[in-house]
Amino acid sequence: GGSLNDDDTVMGRFSIFNLNRDDWIDNSFTGESDAMGENKDLAIRGQLLFQPSDEFSALVNVHWRDYEGTSEIFRANILTTGSDALNENFDRDVVAFNEGDNNPQTAEQTGMSLKLDWDVSETMTLTSITAYESAEDSSLGDIDGGNEDGPGFIPFQSVTRDGINDLTQLTQELRISSDASDELFWQAGVYYFDEEYKILTEPFFVPGTVRKHTNTSWAVFGQFSYDLSAAWNLTAGVRYTDDEKDMMTPPESFLTTDPVNVQDDQASWDVSLLYALSDDVNVYGRVANGFRGPSIQGRDIAFFGLPSTATSETITSAEVGFKSTLNEGRVRVNGAVFYYQVDDQQITAVGGVDNSIQLVNADNANAIGFDFDLEALLTDNLLLQVAVGYNDTEIDDPNLRIPTCGSGACTVVDDVDLDGFAIVDGNPLPNAPEWNYNIRLQYTIPVAAGEFYAATDWMFQSDMQFLIYDAVEFHSGDIMEGGVRFGFAHDSGRWDAAVFGRNITDEENLKGVIDFNNNTGFVNDRRIWGATFSYYFGNR
Repeated sequence: GGSLNDDDTVMGRFSIFNLNRDDWIDNSFTGESDAMGENKDLAIRGQLLFQPSDEFSALVNVHWRDYEGTSEIFRANILTTGSDALNENFDRDVVAFNEGDNNPQTAEQTGMSLKLDWDVSETMTLTSITAYESAEDSSLGDIDGGNEDGPGFIPFQSVTRDGINDLTQLTQELRISSDASDELFWQAGVYYFDEEYKILTEPFFVPGTVRKHTNTSWAVFGQFSYDLSAAWNLTAGVRYTDDEKDMMTPPESFLTTDPVNVQDDQASWDVSLLYALSDDVNVYGRVANGFRGPSIQGRDIAFFGLPSTATSETITSAEVGFKSTLNEGRVRVNGAVFYYQVDDQQITAVGGVDNSIQLVNADNANAIGFDFDLEALLTDNLLLQVAVGYNDTEIDDPNLRIPTCGSGACTVVDDVDLDGFAIVDGNPLPNAPEWNYNIRLQYTIPVAAGEFYAATDWMFQSDMQFLIYDAVEFHSGDIMEGGVRFGFAHDSGRWDAAVFGRNITDEENLKGVIDFNNNTGFVNDRRIWGATFSYYFGNR
């Protein structure tokens, strides 16, 4: 039953993406040209909204993705001991891999969701959201980043494959909510999550090891928002979550271990208060408490090690800020300052002397910072967007010790204990830069058939530490990347054709390191040029 009429929503998007990356990489060891760097990504998504009556609607989403390309390109000894600058061993166009079959990577994902809305009364709506996902992926890599002859000194060869097999994930949410009145809005519900998958790790010096993981979680939640007066609004919510994870090695696994089980249940909450200074300016404050369930890491089993676990972490955060719309809507300015403390922070220690991946808990980790963003229509045709963020993080655990580089080629800055482990108390969290800046400019030229537009955006990021312990070599340094886009949009964006460039100055930025074998690193994408064409069909 039911029919589509002029008021129904039917919408789709057709897009063609033509990418000229010029990012293929030669393998000098095998003599292959353009051996790595090509990526093919095909994705399809369809949605259907069905509304047989004013009281009921159903939204169906089906999606599928197939990816085939290149995994991360590891480059041996591109960092010189005592420096975090890329050295003469780094060449964007060439690597010398003797293993890894040129680092192939594949992924396939299929999923669907169904959202049902019933108006059970004039003031309440019952919503059900059911979703199912399945996925598989595989990634093979020459981890040492070279061959027996280098570049530089490579103590031993390392190649591994990791992949997720037969992942299935089912989620169900059921909630009831009130229609927003002049003073009160509320909602309450239940949530269920069930996941199962297998991970295969192949070190290649022994057969592969399989770990089967399951995760079951359920929660009940409630929230309300109440206007205390014309200017004041109070919002509060609470959620109780039960989370359980299991890991075991099935009989087909080459190496096995005893099953591992972790479980916890906790309540989390948040309270916020908003005050309207005027119709255009609001100030607010928020305090919240949340939790992340315990975790299991089992990859070390494939290397004759033991699995590791981390207990639940909890976070308490506070934020004070403002939101404003000025100059008759031509300017938006928002800002906030924040502080948070994580108790029993879950951290993954990767590499080190024993080349392990171990979960650890830090007693505490805290951060203080602010963010600010501005959007201004400088003229009828010129738009400026600016965002600035500051985030000062710190690990607070005098007893936490982390193994340092197994290669012996790094310069550890931290104090070390008698076993040579780094004392990381006071270090920032890994991959957490203090400063982030983003700026974007867009200029439009309206014409009878639509509008031409030109845009440029730039990202600036301060130095960050890649690993939990601090070493001179394992820092990003200050980085910058910029992009441009030129296009034409017709019929309020229904048709859109554009050419674009990313990293147009071809910056060479270090993005991460591997420390167990040599001073291996991996970098950002080089300059990319491409073109897109999009068409939206149906009612919008």
